[in-house]
Amino acid sequence: MELQLELIAHQFQIIFYNDRTSVFNPMPGQAPRLLLAEDYVKDSAERYVRGINAEGGTKHMPALKLALDMAPDVIFFLTDADDPQLTSAELAEIQRLNRAGTTINTIQFGAGSDPGGDNFLIRLARQNQGKHAYVDVTTLTDEAESTRATSRR
Repeated sequence: MELQLELIAHQFQIIFYNDRTSVFNPMPGQAPRLLLAEDYVKDSAERYVRGINAEGGTKHMPALKLALDMAPDVIFFLTDADDPQLTSAELAEIQRLNRAGTTINTIQFGAGSDPGGDNFLIRLARQNQGKHAYVDVTTLTDEAESTRATSRR
């Protein structure tokens, strides 16, 4: 896996969540913030991502609130859209907290074809000037696995 952030003027942050929130922070002792996309930061981010294991429950709101507090231009919110879903009240709270006008794009992972409908991810994107995409994980290649195998050699 290689993080493709080409211009150093770009800033980014990575927030993982399950029943707790984990923020990429290569500078211990400092509050998490948006980081410049310098090579050493991207390398550290890649190590951070590789060290994450998917486990536990799902609490969307703390991660979204933390991301919005950093006032980025855009958030890419990736999840499987399984329960618990954000309620209408929570979606309204996110809109209220989005004082910076952050665009929130949502990416939903699932097995098989897009189930359609108007789930909370579609509404979250629509209410925050974003777009929604569905990714059928059964169609993904083994590129990530072959990259891992190559990097172990």
